[in-house]
Amino acid sequence: MVAGARGKPASASVRQCGDPNKEIRDKLAQMKEKGCQFAPMSREGNHYRSTFTCPVKGGSLTMSEVITVKGDSSYQDANESRFGKQVTHTTIVATRVGECSPTGAAAAPPPGR
Repeated sequence: MVAGARGKPASASVRQCGDPNKEIRDKLAQMKEKGCQFAPMSREGNHYRSTFTCPVKGGSLTMSEVITVKGDSSYQDANESRFGKQVTHTTIVATRVGECSPTGAAAAPPPGR
């Protein structure tokens, strides 16, 4: 969602097989390689807050993120990106639906879901 934009926010649903811990480690490593600077992460209950700034062409991009752990199989990631006067908000809601298949694809949900 972009500040000042008209209309409904875009929404998408993605189903993938993954390891959230590995994905976060890989993402942080890539961002460090690009010269991003990280503020210390803070935790308050089940909320984890982080902020980082990355150099980009024409200035810097600042992102603030709050990850809310909702249990062993669910979390929400709400973030805000700022580049100049442009502000973008993104929310990701992740829910575990089952084991990954041997091919690495997301397994089908159990019957009744």
